[in-house]
Amino acid sequence: MHKRHIKHPLWYIWLFLFMFSSHLFAPFITYGQGVINFVPFEDDFESYVADTKLVNGLNGWTASDTNCFVVDTKNSPFEAGTKSAYIGDDVSLANAFDGESFSEIWMQMDVLPTLYDGSDYPEIDLNAASSFYINSNGFFVVRDGETWREMDITDAGQESEVFSESNWVRIHWRQDYATKKWDLFANYKQIAYQADFVNPDLESFSGFDMYNGSVNVAYLDSVVVSAEKPENLGLDGGDWLSELWVSRTVMSFDLTASIYQTNTFTVKRSSGFFELLFNIATDVDWLTVSETEGSSSGETVTIEVVCDATGVQPSEVPYTAQIIIEGAEANYGYPAKNTPKTIDVTETIGLSAPKNLNASDGTFADRVLLTWNDIPGSEFVVLRSETNDPDTADQIGVVTVSFFNDTTVTAGAPHYYWVRCQLQGIVGNVSNVAEGSLGVQPPAGLTATAGEFFGKVVLSWEAVGDADSYSVYRHLIDDNLNATVIAEGVTDTGMEDNNVLEGALYFYWIKSVAGNSVSHFSQSASGYASLNAPESLVATRGDYEDKIIVSWALPQSQQYGGVSSYRLLRSTDENRANAQLIKEFYGSKYEDIAVTPDVTYYYWLQAANRDCASEFAGPVGGWAATVIDYSYVYDGLDSDIYMTTSTVYSCNWGGFYHSQLDHYELAIGSSRGATDVKSWGAVGGSPYTWNGTMVPGRSYYASVRGVDKFGNIVVSALSSDGLMCVASSGSAESLIPVHRLYSYGDPKSTYEHLFTTNVTEVLFLSGLPSWQYEGIAWYGFGVETGDARPVYRLYCQLLQTHLYTIDPVEYEVLDKHNDFWQGEGPQFYAHATQGPGSSPVYRFYNPVVLRHFYTIHEYEKNEVIANTSWGWQYEGIAFYTFAKDFNREAVASENAMFRAVEAARATSVSVAGIQAPVEFDFSELDDANVEYVPGDYDGDGIEDNAWYNLETGKWYIWSDLNGVVLWGELWGGADMKPVAIDFNGDGVSDLAVYKEVSDTWFIRTVAGDVLVWDEAWTD
Repeated sequence: MHKRHIKHPLWYIWLFLFMFSSHLFAPFITYGQGVINFVPFEDDFESYVADTKLVNGLNGWTASDTNCFVVDTKNSPFEAGTKSAYIGDDVSLANAFDGESFSEIWMQMDVLPTLYDGSDYPEIDLNAASSFYINSNGFFVVRDGETWREMDITDAGQESEVFSESNWVRIHWRQDYATKKWDLFANYKQIAYQADFVNPDLESFSGFDMYNGSVNVAYLDSVVVSAEKPENLGLDGGDWLSELWVSRTVMSFDLTASIYQTNTFTVKRSSGFFELLFNIATDVDWLTVSETEGSSSGETVTIEVVCDATGVQPSEVPYTAQIIIEGAEANYGYPAKNTPKTIDVTETIGLSAPKNLNASDGTFADRVLLTWNDIPGSEFVVLRSETNDPDTADQIGVVTVSFFNDTTVTAGAPHYYWVRCQLQGIVGNVSNVAEGSLGVQPPAGLTATAGEFFGKVVLSWEAVGDADSYSVYRHLIDDNLNATVIAEGVTDTGMEDNNVLEGALYFYWIKSVAGNSVSHFSQSASGYASLNAPESLVATRGDYEDKIIVSWALPQSQQYGGVSSYRLLRSTDENRANAQLIKEFYGSKYEDIAVTPDVTYYYWLQAANRDCASEFAGPVGGWAATVIDYSYVYDGLDSDIYMTTSTVYSCNWGGFYHSQLDHYELAIGSSRGATDVKSWGAVGGSPYTWNGTMVPGRSYYASVRGVDKFGNIVVSALSSDGLMCVASSGSAESLIPVHRLYSYGDPKSTYEHLFTTNVTEVLFLSGLPSWQYEGIAWYGFGVETGDARPVYRLYCQLLQTHLYTIDPVEYEVLDKHNDFWQGEGPQFYAHATQGPGSSPVYRFYNPVVLRHFYTIHEYEKNEVIANTSWGWQYEGIAFYTFAKDFNREAVASENAMFRAVEAARATSVSVAGIQAPVEFDFSELDDANVEYVPGDYDGDGIEDNAWYNLETGKWYIWSDLNGVVLWGELWGGADMKPVAIDFNGDGVSDLAVYKEVSDTWFIRTVAGDVLVWDEAWTD
């Protein structure tokens, strides 16, 4: 049991804490009048009388209790003697020293310990250099700076000895006050190495104490304190390098003469703090050894062993040597005790094999000549065999020179040769094999055509007199080792190789054949078939403004050889001699950007590789288009404005580019390019406002041109799209609606369409059962203004029909010179030619019913023309007017037109052929029950397209300016008719339906506000 830990203010600078039994100490001391000892100090307690108490400072010893005394029944086995110090339970023993003059202190103690079994580390005096104890596991526990470490594995890398209370242990430890490090040894084995001081501020040694906190007894003997390292620490130490071992104990080198060889071997070790020495036991000059990697701290060490046969005579008896590996003196000046490890080295030196053996292969008809590299002082044995196996070879000669003529060889198959050295009975290895033979000679004078032909290479060679035929070989590189035979049994001295790629370089060889004798290869010759000229060469011709693209077809096969690049030449004429190379690269297209627009360039193209070039393809001509000048002139500030109620004309322009542009000139006319309103004159810049006043019914066009500082026109005149002036609402010159009615049904119908601006006439006819109101046909001027001309109406009583014409001659002829027609004067005013914003009114004539028909709708015109069975003949454009009201006159005037009875009879025009935007579903508009109800539903002053489905009661309204106003909204039903009226007078058409069976109205705004619900019309 661990009793207690006692702390005290010990003034000793160096504190030794030693634990016994099941508990360790806490530092403890009894303060008697002790003696201050000096270094060196020794005490083996042999001079004491048994039972002497160590409590009164005797020899410096001061115990904390009288239960600490000298006994003669126990002593250390490490020393001769019979006595030791008895340390009882819960007793501390200390000794004080004057060690200020020493920077290093060595101490020795023999201890029969007690083991500490506490669950926590013991408390210690932090004013100590080192502290340690033995725990219940039998391992030392040392204080390393601020950390306790259990030393089951020592700092030497070995498993620690397990200590017990029944065996003495000799302890050495060293304290270095210069480095603030301490070392610990037990039974001459290093336990801790370079542990940190507990208190690194200590400067010198001043004493130690120990404490037994166990119920068992501890003993102390052979105490030595010295400034010198103990001799017996190294002499009596155990095998400190016991785990040193080597990966190989035998090394053998099998060398040939004059050869230098290096081998690297590994010497493995896992313990010790000592450097290794590698010594050669015998005095030899052919062996060296050196350490290349590793250290003395337990790492693997690698050594390099070098055997040098230079200058060493070959011998059948191996040369021998021995490498000794042992520990060197290190750390504390002691050699590492260890039985040296040895490596036995043997070196066998033989003869080198001759190099570069060559044999003539058909060069001579009477012999085979062998040559090789000389080895001075050697004899050479020449061997020959019919197979490529030196073990089957026969010796055919011995020479002292480096060549041999084999005159005993027979013609036919090749023979195989080897050479080996021999010297003083030692035979070396065989050389490389060489193949030689007698027989027919290879052809001379081999040639191959180099690009003279397309698709083939032509070969020729000189005849060999005794040859029966020839074999032709080919390869892509100048090496016949892997050459492929492409023809055999050739009896001529030439052939054509037609299986070639264009431009690919081939190497050829020939062998002569005479019976069973085949010559060696002839000298090589290289050749190639010409490259074909590039195909499909074209150049763009004005397709681009800033470049010309030249393109061609790549060859289908691009294997070895072939085209590696294309050379593109260019000139401004068709003479290639004037052309210059503008690009060499591989590809099928080139964009030539260094061009001037409208200049024709001519191109030639040549295919090439490293060996040859094709004929030129071309010339082909191409050019870049003139750069388009995206200039513009707008009326007002927008390109989409064609009509205005303003009398002030303004315009703007841009995109006029020229390097010499200085200022602008502007003119205004009533037609495009005209100057009748304002002649050409300089203006400051865009925008421009004319100081004149526009006249309703007249068109105005602005023209702008660029002028340099000399007055020359550098940018041609460009005109605007024109602007039509119309008077604002309420003015006499404003647009008015032209209404359309149709006579059909009982009691009396004329089957004609009537067009009138007279509201009274509209209301009167609408009240008759034979007339149907179809809405507003178009808009015209109410008075003659600007360029607007009167549109006359004539009536034929006999045919009960009307005629409308803008031609005054036609009107006068029919009115004054025809008894059937009666002139009714101008009805409205329109234009004879088309102006901005106006639309054509088409005129038809039916010779069967003798009537005319007019429409402004393109879709209606197309429908009438398409249905020839209706009998209408197209007569062209009658005049130009307006499909929509641009001054809101129509919306305001409609209110006065409609009353209950008139609205009940109102019907809409057909919508067949009306084009609608594709992003909305117009499938319902294809229904025959859909009626057209135009009006200004978004308040922009422009008539909108509106449709009403008589069966579903849904409305569909589309504004040309603003897009969808509403789509598929329900307001009405199957028994209701739609009418476009401005009921609340806000200038915007409302959704109105008339229920005929109840003579009531339902009216709401586009926004959804209900204005009338099931009410009769009242004025």
